[in-house]
Amino acid sequence: MSAIQQVLVATGGATPYQAWGAACVWSPTDKNANNVISGAGLVCTASSGAVSSAGRATVSHSTGRWRFQLTIGATATARLAHGVGTSAMSLADNLPCGQDLYGWAVQGSGLKYHNGSTSAYMAAPAGGDVWDIYYDADAGTLGWAVNGVAKGFAFTGLTGTAMFPAAGGDSGCFVTANFGATAFTYPTDVF
Repeated sequence: MSAIQQVLVATGGATPYQAWGAACVWSPTDKNANNVISGAGLVCTASSGAVSSAGRATVSHSTGRWRFQLTIGATATARLAHGVGTSAMSLADNLPCGQDLYGWAVQGSGLKYHNGSTSAYMAAPAGGDVWDIYYDADAGTLGWAVNGVAKGFAFTGLTGTAMFPAAGGDSGCFVTANFGATAFTYPTDVF
């Protein structure tokens, strides 16, 4: 059996999720002024005491199956909101990812968040946890895994537009992204 056939058997015939993009980083300009980008463009920090804010990464996808990892920082994890957003997602003060119609996120409380509404999704993560975010642009699904354990799809129906990784929060919360430039902490697809 060829390597490609082995992958298709292992994934139930589905194309494996690909790393979002080795050249992807948090955008130094496509963000709220309260977001601080550091660590070669891979760390996104909401300024301490700042209002809620959001920012996008530099690479979007509108087709295919993609994933990226976020390591949650040790501070203010309940105040974060990370996921994906379109180029129309607001970056205004007090509008974290998920606050408007153009962003889909999970908050540090574990609630899924879209268009300003929250609903139950998963237990609240802790500082140091690794979130894998899986976006299938062809099927329109968006799901999370925490420390390698799938939490299921949080959102469906997300087809027809380019999505960017998005991060935000307030009061000094931060994440470190891995868009694929290095090996993933949890390398196995769980969706």
